[in-house]
Order: sequence, then structure tokens, then C-alpha cells
Amino acid sequence: MPHRKKIRIGIFASSQSLIERVQRLAAGQPDQIFINTKGLDDAIPLALEMVRNGVEIIISRRGTAHLLRENLRIPVLSFPHRSLDILHSLKQAAALGRKILLPVFRRELSGLEPLEDLLAIELVQMVYRDKASLAQAIVAGQQQGVQVVVGGSVTQEMAEAHGVAFIEIRTSDEDIAATIEDAKSIALTARDQKATALRYRAIIDAASDGIIAVDEAGRITTINATAAATLKSAPDEVTGRPITEVIPNAPITPVLRRRQPIHDRLARIDRERYVFNYRPVTLEEEVNGAVATFRDIGNVMRAENVVRRSLAKGLVAKYTLDELLHMSPAMRDVVN
Repeated sequence: MPHRKKIRIGIFASSQSLIERVQRLAAGQPDQIFINTKGLDDAIPLALEMVRNGVEIIISRRGTAHLLRENLRIPVLSFPHRSLDILHSLKQAAALGRKILLPVFRRELSGLEPLEDLLAIELVQMVYRDKASLAQAIVAGQQQGVQVVVGGSVTQEMAEAHGVAFIEIRTSDEDIAATIEDAKSIALTARDQKATALRYRAIIDAASDGIIAVDEAGRITTINATAAATLKSAPDEVTGRPITEVIPNAPITPVLRRRQPIHDRLARIDRERYVFNYRPVTLEEEVNGAVATFRDIGNVMRAENVVRRSLAKGLVAKYTLDELLHMSPAMRDVVN
């Protein structure tokens, strides 16, 4: 079995207990784990730096994970918060005060009412979207008489800064280990997908014809090297633009709507004439794009001439002179 390159995993964990447990669980593993103590929007620039340094996947707590997914192009996992973890934390918090604040990222959690009756507490949920709104939520909780805050490591920093008691929602060692293993599996799958994409890219770039793929709205998703050179544009300059902006009068709408290919359509690009073919791309009987291929007329004519010459050189007789029927002496002389 070939030696596998080490997976580079980034982990954002700002609580000391989480950092220590991640380090202990990751000890002795062959892969590389990079830990950072920032969270929420503070983690975004550091995560981007991790990606530039080759990190393939990132793990963080829930709120930070949501923000990172919106800003990164690599997979981001979050440590799970199970109901039992929340129950255990609320039970600890109940020993410090009966009115407890639970900051929640973007939307309130449902189904927590039975916990209030079970623990004889008043649970206040406040929604936050970033670090600034988290601080505002804690201040608002104080004004409402909250005595304890439960949450993650960034919440702990905010609570302590405002002099409010804090209890961490802990993730179990089993869940931490399982999340790291999931991250490795996803990173390996992403590697395979990237390798496949690079092979396909090499194949289409090797084609002498120009190739342009569009989505169901006619926007360019893929363009090969030949097409980019013909259009005198880098691939990223045209990707995302409607194909009709770079190929005027391209009949892409009929191809997408009628699901019918169009062959041998002439079009001009910078005064040069090209022969285009358009084919719809279907997935589960639904059209989700199309592919246009083209070559300049000069190449088409040269190819036709080569074919004609090759066929002319290869002409052979189907019949022999022995199969020629004749009776007259004159024909016999001709045959001889």
C-alpha cells in the first residue's frame, strides 16, 4: 500500500480544557494537527492563513464553524453539542444560579423546555451572529437578572469580562475523537475528488477543440485552455459569466429549454469564423447545463483535406479481371 501523505487538520479551540483533550487524543497520530485559540469572526483570517499553509479541513465549535464555512472553500466540521452535554452543563449551572443564559448561534434551540422543569431553572436563550452580538447578548442577559452563562470558550471570555459566572458546555472525549476521525475521512475523500478534477482538467485542456461548459442558467462553469486562448481571457475571467457575453448569439437557451443538440453552427470570434456544436447535459432526466465545442474553419478544412487524401491513397478494386464477362475478340485483347 503506498505511503499516505499526512493530513493537515486545523482546530479552533479557545478553552484550555478542550485544547488539552484534543492534544491528548491526537497524540501519537501520524497526521498534523494545528490548534488555534480564536473563535467566531476572529477565527476567519487565521483560518484563511491555515488554508494557505496547506490545511485540508478545519474543526471548531458550532458558531465558529458556521462562519468559517461561509468564508472558506475547504470542509469545516463542528464539535457536536448533544442534549446530554447541555443537560450536564445546565445542572452544574443550576448550582450557581436559577436564571441561566444560553447564547445560541443564529437561531434558538427547540425542545429545552422540559429541562427547565427538570432542573427548576429559568432558561433564557439569546441569539447572536458574531463576537460583537455575543457580547451584547451577555449584557442584555445581565440586565434581565441572569446569574450564570453556559456556552463555549468565546462565551466564557465574554462572561468573565462582564463578571458573570460561567459553565462550559463540554464535548465528550468520544465525540472529539469521532469528529477528528470524520475529518480525516472527509479530507481523504476531498483529496480523491481534487485528483479526479485535475485529471479531467488535464484531459479537456489537452483537447484541440475549444470546450465551454455552462450551468442551467447559461453561465460558464468550465472552459479549457484552447477556448480561453481563443477568447484571449484567463479562465477565471469568464467563469460565472453568461456564455452569450463571450460568444455573441450563442444558441444556448434553445439547447437548455428544448434539450436538443445543435450541430455545425457558424459564429465569429474576433473576425475569425468557427464551427460550434452544442449539447445539453442531463442529470436524472433534468437539464442542468450544456457543453459547447468549437474549432476554427481553417482547421476543419485542413482535417477534411487530410481525410480525403488518406481515402484516395487507400482505394482498392473490389473485382478482378477474371470476373469481367466478355465474348468478343476485341475485349479479349483488352483484358489481356
